[in-house]
Amino acid sequence: MFSLSKCNSNGTLSTTSSTVSFNTTTGIASFSNLLINLKGMYNLLINVQTVNSNDYNFLCISMPVLVKGPNDAILTAGTSEPDFYLTFTGNFTSQSVDTLKQFETMIYNCMLSEYGILIQRSITLYQGSVKAAIGTSGDSSSYQSLIANLNGSNFSLSNDVVLQSAIINGQNYTFKNLAVSSSSSSSINDQQTTVTKF
Repeated sequence: MFSLSKCNSNGTLSTTSSTVSFNTTTGIASFSNLLINLKGMYNLLINVQTVNSNDYNFLCISMPVLVKGPNDAILTAGTSEPDFYLTFTGNFTSQSVDTLKQFETMIYNCMLSEYGILIQRSITLYQGSVKAAIGTSGDSSSYQSLIANLNGSNFSLSNDVVLQSAIINGQNYTFKNLAVSSSSSSSINDQQTTVTKF
């Protein structure tokens, strides 16, 4: 399991009866019978190695793996518009593919799973600073709890990727995040995040 900088799910991975196949034409590895014992989203750290280790031997991070609870209905084939948009500071194009995979996992674990909000379609990250579009389902109290928590949290995915605004179920929220002071005392300016609903 790959360890995120924050919001790791607490499951453990068992590969006792798992198998893997690798398509050398497409470069896609397929895994069967992986067992993760707790729900959440995970990134797996995979060691790719040829029989002759002098040919290839490297580590890569998997796409996010979603483990749902036994009663969670998660449908990711819907064609409806996302109802959950997030805009972060930072530059999308300067992020590595592996970093973007980690951002997806942290968004799910920190912001959705924590409040009982289920995804109904894949999390999509796209350009324009760093933006996320998500189709979700949850009750209004779940969304209100999330919004209340984000108010004052200065939520970030990394030092330079900080939540600026959100559109959740058609409501706009703006988060004003103040930068860290550059003084030698390492003090932090007032970081209170204010939410403007309009």
